[in-house]
Amino acid sequence: MTSKISARPEQSKYEVGTSSPKTSLRLSLIGCVLVLGIFCLSVASIWKARQDAWREAENASQNLLTAVARDLRSNFELFDRSLKGVIAGHKFLENRDLPVDVRKEILFDRAVRTSTSRAILLFDDKGDLIAASTAVAPPRLNFADREYFKVHQSSPYLGLYVSHPFPDHLGDGKPIIVLSRRVSQPDGGFAGVVAGGLTIAELTRSFDDLRLGRKGSITLHDANGTLMTRQPFVPDLVGRDFSQSPNIRRMFREGSGSFIGSSAVDGVERNFTFTRIDGLPLLVHVATSVDDIFAGWRQRALIQGVSSAVLCATVIVLLDLFRRELRRREIAETNLDQIAKTDSLTGLANRRAFDVAFKREWAAAEKANTPLSLLFIDADFFKGYNDQYGHGSGDTLLRRIAEVIKAQTRSNIDLAARYGGEEFTVLLPAADASTANFVAQRIRDAVCALQVQHDRSPHRIITVSVGVATSYPARHGHPDSLLTAADAALYQAKAAGRNFVHAA
Repeated sequence: MTSKISARPEQSKYEVGTSSPKTSLRLSLIGCVLVLGIFCLSVASIWKARQDAWREAENASQNLLTAVARDLRSNFELFDRSLKGVIAGHKFLENRDLPVDVRKEILFDRAVRTSTSRAILLFDDKGDLIAASTAVAPPRLNFADREYFKVHQSSPYLGLYVSHPFPDHLGDGKPIIVLSRRVSQPDGGFAGVVAGGLTIAELTRSFDDLRLGRKGSITLHDANGTLMTRQPFVPDLVGRDFSQSPNIRRMFREGSGSFIGSSAVDGVERNFTFTRIDGLPLLVHVATSVDDIFAGWRQRALIQGVSSAVLCATVIVLLDLFRRELRRREIAETNLDQIAKTDSLTGLANRRAFDVAFKREWAAAEKANTPLSLLFIDADFFKGYNDQYGHGSGDTLLRRIAEVIKAQTRSNIDLAARYGGEEFTVLLPAADASTANFVAQRIRDAVCALQVQHDRSPHRIITVSVGVATSYPARHGHPDSLLTAADAALYQAKAAGRNFVHAA
């Protein structure tokens, strides 16, 4: 059986003829309604395009934020494993008298060097440098006055500490961040600190290939609101405290999400999408300029608005021609009749059109002595879906189910209709029981394949139950017998647990 989606709301076989001609005044009214409809549709389309542009920008920002957060977390966790490796090596070397080069290899054999890392340093409880990953015999230096040393000295359970950005006094003077961990004695006492630096410039370099838009930015803050790095990179902003900025305060308060606000850096209105990085005292946000988001939409809206205005003007000019042309009037009548027999929600035939077609097909099958099959299809637990997700989502679901049903029927032979509520019918002329059951199974499988979530259904997705009945009208005296059989089969399918096809 060939299956395709018909381009028209119903099958051509069931179209009815044109109705009686309308008066000139009525045609004029139809023309006015048409102009108003074009205007309303244009406005609705422009508004929907605006919403789509915003939604696409939000999705892009969220995807970018997720990728950036994952990359940062990976880099920091990799470096943290290096620090933990040094601590493990230090515990192993306690009370062992080994050569200096051997001690260095044991201390740093688990330390993973990343592209953004500097040397890993180990200090004793007085702040004296006792080992370095870059030297067998490190210079005699004391770091007891450094922030990252003092904080571990006074906080036994701090864990990984991320410092504020500061110039690298031991290197080229460019900003770095120090990651550090406390080294404890077996009894829990303070034994020192292991620390390593991440360069701000190289950390920012991982953002270089990201497309942020003309005024977009990616910014990383520490737990105190200090700006650690930003793309586009602005050196003067590194280390600046933004803890009192309304945007940053909101981000730390909410943890993750998005909102529109004015940037504290340049005052540009942006959509901020933000999140805290799991397991780290860091917050990262992607900011997209509102102007950038709607730049393309404004151009398309202008073109569409002008086009709609020209179209409306053309319709107004042609109104006089419509009043004088009978053929135009007949076409309008046909369209009105088509609307009258179409379900406005799903685009399928409505109950009225089904009743007319059913009587006609019964008579035709009775005359030709051919089978006539009927499917009754019901969306399982539809009331629960409406209650949980709302009637708007319920209407959308009915349209999707209608599309599935239409796709599985023969466009010029079968008739798919909305029978009422969440119940649909499919009339299958010249289809025997085997064919009808095959079509029913395809419809049930196709609805399952939509994978529409439904938490109140035992199947966790939207399913349908299908009742199948086949009759030879030449052998059975009344069409109600087929309707009754199909309806009874549907209830049998539901009684069997739903998401089931039952043939009468």
